[in-house]
Amino acid sequence: MQELFRAIHVGDQEKIRKEAIKETEKLHKNAATISQYNLATMEIVSGFFKFCANNSMDFNEISGN
Repeated sequence: MQELFRAIHVGDQEKIRKEAIKETEKLHKNAATISQYNLATMEIVSGFFKFCANNSMDFNEISGN
């Protein structure tokens, strides 16, 4: 997630896309059950929300509301 957050902070759209794809692939590969998938998804959203708060970014604006 740190590489994705770094790309978002810098604003490199291509790097953001690549890192988001990597994180999505990791999620699909490692979540064996729906419960694991849901938990991992909540952790990603939580991490993204914290990143936005720590960097004075609007979570709703970035996430598309």
